[in-house]
Amino acid sequence: MKLEKLHVQHHSLMLPIIYHVGYEDREEEWEYPEAVHQGKVLNVQYDFSRTHYVRSLPFHLIVMVLKGSVTYHIGDESYLAEENRVIHIPAHTPHHISATGVPLRYIWIHYQLLVPEQSIPIMPLSPGDEISVFKGAVSFKEALPELPILMKPRNYYTIKSLMKSILEEVWAEKTGWLLASRSYFQSMITHLYREVTVEEERTGTGIADPHIAVIIEHIHSSFASKLTVEGLALKANLSLNYFISNFKKCTGFTPGEYVARVRIQYAKKLIREGIKTVSEISDMAGFESVSYFSRVFKKIEGLTPGEFKHTEV
Repeated sequence: MKLEKLHVQHHSLMLPIIYHVGYEDREEEWEYPEAVHQGKVLNVQYDFSRTHYVRSLPFHLIVMVLKGSVTYHIGDESYLAEENRVIHIPAHTPHHISATGVPLRYIWIHYQLLVPEQSIPIMPLSPGDEISVFKGAVSFKEALPELPILMKPRNYYTIKSLMKSILEEVWAEKTGWLLASRSYFQSMITHLYREVTVEEERTGTGIADPHIAVIIEHIHSSFASKLTVEGLALKANLSLNYFISNFKKCTGFTPGEYVARVRIQYAKKLIREGIKTVSEISDMAGFESVSYFSRVFKKIEGLTPGEFKHTEV
């Protein structure tokens, strides 16, 4: 059955059906099934060498790599998913997996997506337009999200947070978990679409607006220095209000938020290395004090630097 390709821009309603959500910490080499298996969920066939298996699933698969890397092979193409990369594989697509190293940590979701068969106005002409549609019988059809197989979202921390929230809701099954998990999923898909749309609009410098592109490069090369919003706007040769507005439009964050996240990413790298003290890391990442560094770190990561050092979640 050929599915309608879904683009968020053209729909005001979508209903995700989440079948399975999983989280895995893999410390050992990838293991493969010992025999061919075919069932309602998993269809496995070995290749001639029996060094890997090819599988297909009856639902769409979305995976985010949190640590390490894994390669997905589809036909003659191979897609290397490293840390903070997202893989999206449509249902019934034969593929096989090879881990390029351990340890490996990732979150995965099996799902299908439904959209109304009826035409529903994206912008109702009057308050009753959309309501009148839903008062009648609404039937749904399955749709295929129009997403690439491999995505490298710049806004990966938001995608990661939403996927973790879906996982927590489905596993805990607290009151309202079904509504909450579907809401998080809709937000995640929307963010991924925005990433894809922005990617298509980007120039070789990475951002469609050349003024903002220059500032992005400057932030990544000079985050350890003192950076102010006023100074960045001046460097971009833009008025302060326009700079802030356009920066957020291009990146999804205010200049201050973006600088903080770049600094925290660098701090996480230093923490993982386990050589520098928290005070040294705070200074090297461009923070004015250890206490401020700790507050920003916890706000973004949900953990203190010390907690992150022991868990790396």
